[in-house]
Amino acid sequence: MPVAQPQFGFLGGIQIPQSKAQMGSEGFPSQMRLNLQKSIEGIALQKGYNVVSAYESIDLMSYEDKKRIDMLIIPELQLGEDESTIGVNYEMPKSMSMVTIQKGKINYSGKYSLKGQLIFQIIEPLTREKLFIKSIPYTPDPADVETIVEFNGQEQYAQASQLAHQSVQNAIRNARSQVLENAYKKLIDIIKTHLPGGEEAVNLAKQARELKAKAIKAW
Repeated sequence: MPVAQPQFGFLGGIQIPQSKAQMGSEGFPSQMRLNLQKSIEGIALQKGYNVVSAYESIDLMSYEDKKRIDMLIIPELQLGEDESTIGVNYEMPKSMSMVTIQKGKINYSGKYSLKGQLIFQIIEPLTREKLFIKSIPYTPDPADVETIVEFNGQEQYAQASQLAHQSVQNAIRNARSQVLENAYKKLIDIIKTHLPGGEEAVNLAKQARELKAKAIKAW
């Protein structure tokens, strides 16, 4: 007897903790939520799921939806700058506070990098029993940060220093955008690799239906 196609729900409010203020003003988290939701739904369809709906919270799901949906995926994206450097990780100089002043130039150079992990939980929504959990760490490719400001004489140094600081902040924002784009591409590959599909998905759905049936019968 053929097994019914897994009925799949998605918790659309992807959790993206932000430990650094620098991550808060770029508009990335909301765009990442939207892009990841669409990507996970598309990948789930390719893996044989029937995507029923997306929900902001399991508490907002109706009882009927909890009965008819086999599995609910709850993704959590943890993404942040390296705690050991508290911001940008520079190769040369060693930190943002160190600038080289040579031949009338102020030079900031280094790399901007992020690290994080994607946590997948798949639960049976009526009983909230966990069926699957996996944590996948990842480090997107870094981006170069460099800015050079020239000045003529010591009297221009203060103005050049201020300009260099503003310039490196712009360079950091550009590098952050590039690294976030790299992160998204890597996340898509991770989702394709680690989201259960095929026989594994069918077995999870079967397990979920058994849990649900026992719970309904007990009630």
